[in-house]
Amino acid sequence: LASGALLEAAARGVAVPQRLALLGFGDFPIGRQMEPALSTVRPPRYEIGHEAGRMLVQAMAARATPSDLALPWTLIERASTRAAAQS
Repeated sequence: LASGALLEAAARGVAVPQRLALLGFGDFPIGRQMEPALSTVRPPRYEIGHEAGRMLVQAMAARATPSDLALPWTLIERASTRAAAQS
């Protein structure tokens, strides 16, 4: 979605990040290749899968009811938000 928003901003003449800061989610490779490169939030993919599997096994064994779990996310700052942060 952020890649599409960046392309649409360019098509409409909206300067990124001077007039519009964009932040993606997922840290997909295309975000690094865009101009300007997209800032993103990188989820802990391995840990999400690991914890989901662990919770599923516990639930199937009736040992526990799945609960909320917070995992650390990483903010990757790239050019699509840098000027906004400097203002």
